[in-house]
Amino acid sequence: SSGQPVDDITIKIITNTPPMPEGYFLIQAYDFGPEGTVFSSALKMSIKYDLSQIPEDQQPVIAYYDETAGEWTFLIGEVDTEAGIITFSISHFSIYALMGQSAIPDEDVKSFSPWVWIVIGFFDLLCIVLITGSLIRRRAASVKIGPRF
Repeated sequence: SSGQPVDDITIKIITNTPPMPEGYFLIQAYDFGPEGTVFSSALKMSIKYDLSQIPEDQQPVIAYYDETAGEWTFLIGEVDTEAGIITFSISHFSIYALMGQSAIPDEDVKSFSPWVWIVIGFFDLLCIVLITGSLIRRRAASVKIGPRF
């Protein structure tokens, strides 16, 4: 943070992390240091993960913990699901966590009332009738009837 080059880099696997955001679970967390290190340009970082820790239909996400805001900030990463590697850019050292999304319990999944589908169907039908009527009127207006020779 003083603008001086960093001589030693530390990478610690940690289990005592700030709570994960709602709907996410921890796969692995890393504390990169020295704390407070900021880079003049972003670095690419790649982390290998165990494919068995992520459901087949999901991809892991990466986030760092922003101590000032007291929350996790998600990063955009490229995921190689066959090799189990996530690659992302970092601009500073912090706590980084590889996370998976928790499944939504069945009782929390809300279904639409049948009335919603009836209203949507009626709206679709109304749109079709209006569009068809408009096309028929335009077609009728473009036909000219005149004397035949």
